[in-house]
Amino acid sequence: MLARMTWAKALAVVAAATITAMVPSCTRVVQDARAVAGGDLTTAAADGAACIPVDPPLAIVPTEPGEPVLKLPQPAGWERITEMDSDLVRYTLRNASLAASAVVTFESVAGTGDPDEALDGVREGMMDVLGPDADVDIMRHEHCGLTAETIDYVNPGFGQSGPLPATALSVVMVDDGRTHIASVNVLTKTPDDPTYARDAEAIVTGFQMLPPSPN
Repeated sequence: MLARMTWAKALAVVAAATITAMVPSCTRVVQDARAVAGGDLTTAAADGAACIPVDPPLAIVPTEPGEPVLKLPQPAGWERITEMDSDLVRYTLRNASLAASAVVTFESVAGTGDPDEALDGVREGMMDVLGPDADVDIMRHEHCGLTAETIDYVNPGFGQSGPLPATALSVVMVDDGRTHIASVNVLTKTPDDPTYARDAEAIVTGFQMLPPSPN
């Protein structure tokens, strides 16, 4: 399964994006991120009615035609950077004062796979990288009316970052003959900071994955 095969790459890229996010001189900051108002677990409601509203404005994550609409809460003090943007990494926010970042990754495969099996693949791929004895906290649940899984873990880091306490939310949508997996990873070197805890909760809770726009 693609989700399992690419998680090793995804973990490294997410950690590398965090390094970039923590070093202002190495980033290109985008100041004009757009903000918008805030049964079947395969396709979400287009209006986001099943999503949980949060206080921070929602930035629209760039996607391609036919891909789901992704929206990420952007709390005050979190800046958009583009240095790590790619087909896999779709959006990165940095908060330099909190030594933290939020990274949205996205993958899509042909076929209408079972959402639970897709998330099993994500988790198995993650554990392949972290090791069988890794300390992880896993919760399978609904998010925006879709099948989702939240994992609290320690990212092994990349280069100078060292281990980074992290939370990963993965959400699966099946639409028009494809299975889409969107993940938001929130990482920090200051996990006990109350501002980080509040912001990370809003980012993960308020992340939205909606059906592709008809336009």
